[in-house]
Amino acid sequence: MSVRLRLGFDPDFAPLTYLGAGRPGGRAIEIVRAAGRRAGIGIHYVAVGLSASDGVAELRLEGFACMAVTPGRTNFTFSVPYMTTAAALFFALREARQEAGRAPGAVTVVTPRGGPLFALLSEKTSAERQAPEEGPITVARVVPGTDYRECLERVLRGDADAAALNAEVGRALVARLFPGAFFDLAAPLPDLGLAVALTGECAGARRVLDDLDPALGTASRY
Repeated sequence: MSVRLRLGFDPDFAPLTYLGAGRPGGRAIEIVRAAGRRAGIGIHYVAVGLSASDGVAELRLEGFACMAVTPGRTNFTFSVPYMTTAAALFFALREARQEAGRAPGAVTVVTPRGGPLFALLSEKTSAERQAPEEGPITVARVVPGTDYRECLERVLRGDADAAALNAEVGRALVARLFPGAFFDLAAPLPDLGLAVALTGECAGARRVLDDLDPALGTASRY
């Protein structure tokens, strides 16, 4: 393999990416791993989490194996999306009892500052102040959190009405750490594409992705 990449991944983002028995795993990792083999690209995975994206040079990373494609991430060159994912709002179950099964209409949401949902929800909230939207849920305020677990804990403490998280990852985390404590509803956001994201530290990033993209399209169908 003539091309080798060092890609970061979140070790606590199951079932999409995780570190199990010292080996990277998850649906996203398996797709990227298979695509790398098909494209003749060697990939070394580094467990760092997306919060480390500001320290790419120090970690000698050339990108990330799984990152949501958003307009604000202009410092990355993205592959074709190999998976789509949805966001959900996680409410404490007590809210369902208090509201007879209905989430409150205007909510304060906590979500990790380093994730894609913070910027997207903040922009949506600003826009809705100018032109309020009709709908069952309106995000009135977005507050920054650190990670998924901390966001869920803040909802349980009553610091926020809901946590905005990747739906699939959030449900897996709730089932593992807070069984029976939350219910979730679709977040008022479109689905996001997940892709390989290469940085300026990766020489010839676009050429590398020209080789990787066709392989990702094939691998994502399995």
